[in-house]
Amino acid sequence: MIDFSIVIFDNDYNVMQEVIQRLAIMKVAELATDPPWRVTLGDYVLNVDCQIITSKDEMERQFTPGTLGKAVTSADLILLDNDWQHGAEKQGLNVLKASGWRRGQGPVLAIYTSADSFRAEFIKEALDAGADALIFKKETIHLVNVLVAAVERKKLLSRWTQLGNILVEADPGLVSKSPVMQRFLADAARVAVLRNEPVLILGEVGSGKSRLAKAMHEASPRAKARFKAINPGQIGDSLLQAELFGVARGAFTGALPRQGQIEVADGGTVFIDDVDSMSLPMQSALLDVIQNQKYVRPGDPQEHPIDVRFIFATNADLEELGKRKEFRADLRSRMEATILRMPNLEERSEDIAELSASFAREFYSQNYPGVAPPSITPDALQELRQSSFPDNVRGLSNTIRRSLVQLPLGRDLDAAHLMQSKSRTDSVVPIKGEDISALLDVAPRSGSQRVVFERLVEKLPAVVPYRELNEIVGSPGDNIASDPLMLAVSRLRERLKAGHFSIRQDKEHKGYALVRVIENA
Repeated sequence: MIDFSIVIFDNDYNVMQEVIQRLAIMKVAELATDPPWRVTLGDYVLNVDCQIITSKDEMERQFTPGTLGKAVTSADLILLDNDWQHGAEKQGLNVLKASGWRRGQGPVLAIYTSADSFRAEFIKEALDAGADALIFKKETIHLVNVLVAAVERKKLLSRWTQLGNILVEADPGLVSKSPVMQRFLADAARVAVLRNEPVLILGEVGSGKSRLAKAMHEASPRAKARFKAINPGQIGDSLLQAELFGVARGAFTGALPRQGQIEVADGGTVFIDDVDSMSLPMQSALLDVIQNQKYVRPGDPQEHPIDVRFIFATNADLEELGKRKEFRADLRSRMEATILRMPNLEERSEDIAELSASFAREFYSQNYPGVAPPSITPDALQELRQSSFPDNVRGLSNTIRRSLVQLPLGRDLDAAHLMQSKSRTDSVVPIKGEDISALLDVAPRSGSQRVVFERLVEKLPAVVPYRELNEIVGSPGDNIASDPLMLAVSRLRERLKAGHFSIRQDKEHKGYALVRVIENA
């Protein structure tokens, strides 16, 4: 027996009784005066509950753009009457179009209409508006087909949820109610349980690729071993080589033996974020490791066997980089054996409430152990849903954390506190021509800082790639403290503070950019 919920938007309260009577004639349903009804569809036996909404105002409220009502989001099947009242042509369809409904975002939605409206133009409009199906009034077989589709959708969503929960248990920050994310998590869970297969996670900046990689490790057969994360875009080649493979004694003057992250993670998982920022020589070295499961430590010609699984992530188009000879096609082919494309926050906007609550719990567990996190009020959730988050899930998380820092203990997080935290956040804007003279006043006169400064100014307002600056400043040293680029950027950033300028690390474009800082009240 499957519990099944139908919501009908129709100003005729008797409509469902008529539907059930027609199903009873077909021996599909057991006739009853009031819900729940017992409906048999092949192998499915449904316990059908039904809510009929007859108020036009309530219909419009349930389909409010950006904030769908509970009746809509909790249903398994929605039947929307197009002919809501006499003379109001396409009223149901117009409400659906105004809501911004997306097919597949939740329950199956069918529009039913009279013969007068059942025309090719109307069918195209309805499908374009997101309807899953159309039902011709009095055609019971149409309804039976839609019921079967809705039951199959419900069972599929249940399976996705079960699989996705494997990853959510590893990281509650991946919580989701949106079908697009539940399906993604189900796919990711199937891949997570594989022991050796490399994985490539594609997704926009801040969409949660790092969290997913860690959760996949925790849900994998390698969970008892270590998880190590590396971002090649933040370090130069020689540092990356040492970071991955370690260093043998005597590899260079004064060198002491050091384990690489691959060795430290033996039996576990190595996560390489922004893999597209690797140089071609490092790509070749990585390909050899993946294919042979062996590596060579700098300063030591002996091959060392490894047992690690690699997970990669990027927001770049690797195929396009390959055409420009900036990324090896054979490495891309090896990585793309298993691809996961992570939805951005806009595609899973239904998850904003759950994600916000999860980030609040996470913040309080880290900073106020044992204290219950605040509730997030409806007006705050409305504000979050209407906000733009260029940094996706990371931007939402930062907004919640920033608000909670200023929120007194025991208070709910409301829209006023959200707005207050936003107004106190410094903004950055591109540098304009009139800013150059002020910028020159705080510019370094010589050295690697000057090199970085001149290159950034020359490219204003564009982003200068990490790799390009690395080549200009020179080869990095053997440890982080002697990396010329890292030191130059760090010291230049400190120098520019005096003029209210900063160097912004742009992860989306894999580089640095000069910006002007505006201090908000």
